[in-house]
Amino acid sequence: MGSIAFGDESSIHSGKTPCYGIGCFVLPYANLLDVIEGLEQIYSQHGLAYELKWNRVRDYRPIVEASIDGIRLLLSSRAMWQSIIVHKQSYVKWRTNAEEAFLPNLPVRCP
Repeated sequence: MGSIAFGDESSIHSGKTPCYGIGCFVLPYANLLDVIEGLEQIYSQHGLAYELKWNRVRDYRPIVEASIDGIRLLLSSRAMWQSIIVHKQSYVKWRTNAEEAFLPNLPVRCP
């Protein structure tokens, strides 16, 4: 029946990290309404009315618990996790030499 993907990026704007990541959950359409309802319940249960971001998950208990509940929901929903980690220097090379951008100098350490 098909799938839908929900994605986001991390560390694209930060100059401090050598890499950035793009990741998404790919969810079968058949599970979409259950996941939406589950997430709405999690937000309501924990009194949250804003987007959860990883950099906000610290010591505020409702955010921590909502994050754990959301992860459990996704793991039980038949969602798949797809991601790519990109070395930023390779992207810069793309502007000058596309062939070289496909063959970055290895090894690259991305935290």
